[in-house]
Amino acid sequence: MVFADRRLLNSLVMPIFIERLGSDYAARGLMRDRAAEALIRTGVSAIPALLRALRQDDVALGNGAAYVLRRIGAPSARPVAWELTNGDVDTRRRAVAALDSLEAAALALPELLQAVYDDDLMVRMGAVRRCGPAEMKAHCLDFGKRLPTLSR
Repeated sequence: MVFADRRLLNSLVMPIFIERLGSDYAARGLMRDRAAEALIRTGVSAIPALLRALRQDDVALGNGAAYVLRRIGAPSARPVAWELTNGDVDTRRRAVAALDSLEAAALALPELLQAVYDDDLMVRMGAVRRCGPAEMKAHCLDFGKRLPTLSR
């Protein structure tokens, strides 16, 4: 679907696509999938609306936004990285999931390395998974020093 007027796309059509990612449409796979594909094809201009959706309490909507942002790839990496360092725990979990490509992870490396020390285990695990071995090697010793000592 190609729209000649981007303002029309952003103001009228984009909210409908975003809404279709939510929990009300989770059981309607084909409709949800088509909305996701349309947002992926829309690309960069969908990123602001997807970031707003990433922050919502609706789990299906947030996860759908993370999926679309991951598929958009590198152009979404820096805005998603900001959410990784500034969002609530659910937003940070979704943001780290959205950085699941090598190119996006490379662009968000400083934030991913910071997320290795996040309070939330799922965020930490996601950050470690997305950082490459070379990047993590430099931080492993420091990370070990920051872990609390376990008493028996």
